[in-house]
Parts: sequence; structure tokens; C-alpha cells
Amino acid sequence: MAVAQGQCPQCGAPITFGVGASVSQVCKYCRHEVVRTDRDLKNMGRVADLAPVPSLVAVDDTGTIDGQRIRVAGRVQLDHGAGPWDEWYIAFQDGRWGWLASAQGNWYVTLAVTPPALPPFEHVHVEQQISLGASGTFVVAEKKRGTITSGEGELPFEVRAGQTRAYADLHGPNGGFATIDYGDGSATPTLFVGMQRPEGALKIEARSERPVQEIGAEAITCPNCGGNVPALAPQRSERLACPYCNAVSEIAGRRVVAQQQAARMSPDIPLGSRGALDGQEYVVCGYVERASDEFAWQEYLLFGPGLGFRWLVKDESTWLFVTPISIADVDTSSMPRAAGYRGQRYTLRNRNPARVTYVLGELYWKVQIGEAVEAMDFTHGGAVLSRERAGDEVAWSVCTPKPWHELAAAFKLDPSGAGSQLQAPAAVFGGGGGGGGGDTSMMTIGIVIAIVVLIIVCGVCSGSCSGGGGSSTGGGTWGSSGSSRGGK
Repeated sequence: MAVAQGQCPQCGAPITFGVGASVSQVCKYCRHEVVRTDRDLKNMGRVADLAPVPSLVAVDDTGTIDGQRIRVAGRVQLDHGAGPWDEWYIAFQDGRWGWLASAQGNWYVTLAVTPPALPPFEHVHVEQQISLGASGTFVVAEKKRGTITSGEGELPFEVRAGQTRAYADLHGPNGGFATIDYGDGSATPTLFVGMQRPEGALKIEARSERPVQEIGAEAITCPNCGGNVPALAPQRSERLACPYCNAVSEIAGRRVVAQQQAARMSPDIPLGSRGALDGQEYVVCGYVERASDEFAWQEYLLFGPGLGFRWLVKDESTWLFVTPISIADVDTSSMPRAAGYRGQRYTLRNRNPARVTYVLGELYWKVQIGEAVEAMDFTHGGAVLSRERAGDEVAWSVCTPKPWHELAAAFKLDPSGAGSQLQAPAAVFGGGGGGGGGDTSMMTIGIVIAIVVLIIVCGVCSGSCSGGGGSSTGGGTWGSSGSSRGGK
């Protein structure tokens, strides 16, 4: 049911507002922004074209999120210097409205709530606990600024290209997610609270063209060499590292962003390998080599349909299965000496920078060769609690050992193959450097986990607006869509 309708002042096309909170609409024919006032519809000028960004949803799609009916009413596009990300303005069947964003294969859904007294943006820092009133206490995972670049469909604010929006993304218990949208600082901040949900929680009924039609579901064409690379996580990945020419390209924009030398080694688990771990199906879609000043290791990006992304890491002495966890579930009161998770105390074993040296396949964040994070690992028994921080974005993960024979059986590989050949750091680097024998190997484990570097991603993304930060007057998910690994 329309809440307002009329004709576009620029081209005369019909304009219909279907959400009561909507303030503006970008005409689909002439791309002029139309703002509704008490008296008429006002032409605010042409809106910039949208940058190509892969997505599983589009304006006018319908569907359900955890069984609740929604309609995708609009899209806002933002950028914080690492490339654009999208956030989707959604209307619920019961009259509510909110924001939808994605990062790392997760969805972030938030709704506007009445905010309590909130700290100024300048006083917010990552891992800070903030009371959100009736919503509970949440923990800051990301603090950034994003710039509005474009939009389409209905939106709860005017699209002002170049307007900077400050936001903080927070995580709460039981999958809770929130965004504090500080806007441009001229008004009281807006609060959006909701949930982080796995990919399978959203069921979309496609009713319009995808934002990026040229990305095939079966293959991706490398813009550097023209090679066809099988699409392993279609419409979810940001960048492709071509296995034929090693060029790194932006998938949606079909633009080469970096050249890299051939790999120093072949992946122990080939890209495209499929198998089941703990009852979940996965495909190996990406491969990353990373290093600190003394050690190097390999990471394998897995995509699980309906679940999202996970990582396998080959350290010198073990294989680790990496699962992202909510920062709200980590006790950081004893940092940096120790951290707690699920009632267990993990003690610090290592703290080092970790940088990307080589990539292959599809990656869900805007990966760059040489990008680095500050990594810390904490150990308890055989498990590792890992923290990665990139600027004002932090992500935590828990890592559990996975024997090679189990991985080999899952992905149908030789149990005595290269993946079984684990060695101490001293054997690889001729002396070990900063640690001491076997302990040094354990000290490097935490460095290896790169779940969000915001991202990445994600992203959240991811990224960041709902899955990451909000938009301006009605934002909600500004942060999970984009930084590096795990963010926007």
C-alpha cells in the first residue's frame, strides 16, 4: 500500500513511496532524487551512478529473514577509502523498517530504537563496553567514518554525495549487533539494534535484476589474461587472484588492482576442493600466504553454503580450524596478559604484525598484498584464542587443532601428501628467531588468524552500516561491509 505517490518532477515517471519512514526516492528512470514534502515532490538533482558491488539482494526483492517477511525498499552506497559497500533499506510486513548488510557470509539486520545517553564519537574505542539501555551492554568492534556516494530506491534520508557519517559497530550477547550512527556530528546519534545471522537465515525471492549482472554464476573472467576461473562463492567475493596469471582484480569492477609473482609453493588443498567437516559442506575458494618478521604460514578460505566463511590454517606444527566469535563473548579485562572465553582463561603466547604476501582464488574482502594487522594469540590446552586488529577494527576467533588425516579424508586427498608434512619453525627458518623450540611454534599460531581486517568482511561486511554501520538518518549497519578481512 502506497503512503505517498506522484510524478517525478524531472521526467514525469510515476513515484510511489511504500514505507512511511521514507524521505526520498531515486527515480529509476532518470536517477534524480525526489524528496517528499508536506505539499509536493521536490527534485533534488541527479544522483551519481552506483559502483558495481556484488550482492545476493536487489531493490524490490522480497523474502524472509528468520521467517519474518521483508521487502528491499532501497540501497545506499558508502565508502571509507577501501572501496564501496552497500547497505539495504528494508521494510517489514508489520510496518517496521530497518537495515540489512552483509560481511563474511553473514547478514546483519538492525532496527531503529530509542537511544540512551551515548558517549561522544571521540570517546569511543574498540573493545569498550557501552550500555544500550534496554538492549543490554554491547562491545565496540569497529569505529570508522564512511562517505555516502550514491543510492537507489526509497531511503529514509536525503542522498547527499560526499557527506561523511561517523559510526561505531558493536556486538552483544547471543548474536546481538548494533550500530551507533553519529552522522556528521550535527545531531543526536541514532541507535540501531538487531542481530548477526548466518547466510541461510535470509530467503530472498528475486524480483529485479542483480546489481552486478556480468558476474556469472559458473565462472569469473580474469580482466588481465581473459582466463575463465570457476566461481566458487559467486556474488559473495570482492576480489579474485587469478590462478593463471596471478593478477589480483576487483571482481565486480573487472579491474586489475595488483600484480604478484608466482606462488612459492602449491596449496596442499587445491582450490575447488569440496568436502564435509563436522557435518557441514565446504568448498575451498581462497588461499592466502602470510608472514611475520620471522615465520610464514598458509591459510585456506572455506565457504559453507548457508553458513558463510571459515578458515583452515597450516602453521608449521599443526592444522587449525578457525571460527569467528563475537567480541562480546571475550573477557578482555586481563589484557594483554590473558583473555577469557567460555569460562576458560587463555594466556598470551605471541604478539606480532601479520602481513599478506600472496593470495589465490576468491576472497571476500578487498585484499591487498602487504596489508598487515596486529595479531595476538592466547592459548589454553590445545586451543588458541586469536585477536586481530587493523586500525579501529578488531576481530576475535577461536582455533581448534584439526588432524591432517581428517582433512585429507574430507577433501579426498592423499593422507601422506604435503599437508601431512608439518615441521617446527626452526627447520624452516634455520634457527627460530624470537622464541624457543616448540613453544615458538605455538607462539605463532595466533598471528595466523585473519578473520576480520577490516575486512575484512566482509563485510560486512564488511566491511560496514548494518552489518557494519548505518546510513545517515536511518542507517543501521555501517560497519560490517568492508575493511579488509572481515569488514567492509
